[in-house]
Amino acid sequence: MIYIDNHLEIASCSGNISKKNGQLLVHAHAVLTNEKGQASGGHVFSETIMFAGEIYIQTFSGKPLDREHDNQTGLMLWNMHNP
Repeated sequence: MIYIDNHLEIASCSGNISKKNGQLLVHAHAVLTNEKGQASGGHVFSETIMFAGEIYIQTFSGKPLDREHDNQTGLMLWNMHNP
């Protein structure tokens, strides 16, 4: 994890919104560039402060995506087996 205390531009940002333990969870990744064009990227955490951005959200019909602990990976993954 890196912390950057500087003005940066959003070059790219993508992610998804699902549920984890019944609560909405935004899982986003971003590539940010500085004034020299150097890029840094990774997860966007809730502590991230963004001044402005253009966001497009596409909705899907059907059951919401729920995250559950996966014993094989140890990660909170979408439960795709329980429609």
